[in-house]
Amino acid sequence: MWCSTHPGPNAVLLLQFELNQDTPGTMPSQDARSPAQKAVMRAVVHLSIDLQALIAEVALWAPVMAHKARVENENPTGAVYPHVRRARLGSGEKAGVVVDGIRLDRNNYANAALRRALKFHRRRKDGYQACHIWPNTCYDERYHTVLANLVLIPGPLVSLTDFDTGVIAALQYRAYELYDWHPFEVPPPERPSGYPEIWSDAATTDSRADRRSRREPAPTQADSQPQLQAHVRAPEPPSQRDFMRRLWREHGGEHDAIINAWVQAEASGEVVRASNMQGLPPQDYGRRLLYDGVKKGWLEK
Repeated sequence: MWCSTHPGPNAVLLLQFELNQDTPGTMPSQDARSPAQKAVMRAVVHLSIDLQALIAEVALWAPVMAHKARVENENPTGAVYPHVRRARLGSGEKAGVVVDGIRLDRNNYANAALRRALKFHRRRKDGYQACHIWPNTCYDERYHTVLANLVLIPGPLVSLTDFDTGVIAALQYRAYELYDWHPFEVPPPERPSGYPEIWSDAATTDSRADRRSRREPAPTQADSQPQLQAHVRAPEPPSQRDFMRRLWREHGGEHDAIINAWVQAEASGEVVRASNMQGLPPQDYGRRLLYDGVKKGWLEK
């Protein structure tokens, strides 16, 4: 598992997995396990803990249609940000710079892509980590931000799954089962031994409203009687500056990610321009507003 702690990067994990980083799908040496990881894995075996079933219960996946719509309509590889990959920090590369048209990332873009697909607020302290399913694909811009190559795992379990080949195989097959996707360089994964029969995929198939309705008690007879409803004024959309401030915080000041998020927000109606007298497309308008905030300093207010 190639993961990064949310909200900030985990330098130990990022450096730990820069072994055999040139070939997608290549596993790192198990000698890279820390003494603590080895001790935990011995305990897992001794206590007969089924890690595959545990991960199946808690892993969160992007909605299937979010990936398929991107492949069919935008980018054949499925990458949300097709010109971004993770920086090879162990080789001296620096995150945040652009090299030959490719932006070098920590895990911010992948994390933002998956959390946006799940409707998670990026700054929410939920304890999950965004992980790449296929080894070393984070260093390839074709795969770094592919939703079918990402999964959210609770932080306390990540260290248990970094080198467990059974868990990695189960996640790869589950991703293939859900999205019909795997890196071009490797064959489709086979169903591994001990593959869990039950996965907690509520976030993949159900809306929040559907899940909330199942948790709410059934209405009583009194609830079904007509009642007077107080007039509630519909909330006004956020101002353009407030929305840009939010994107600035969510994407950590990454300009390309902010502008792409602005374009998507205009398309979905989440943010609305009062007028467009100059006929600017969303990308140009978002860029101008962002640069205005940087120049005048209102983004940090």
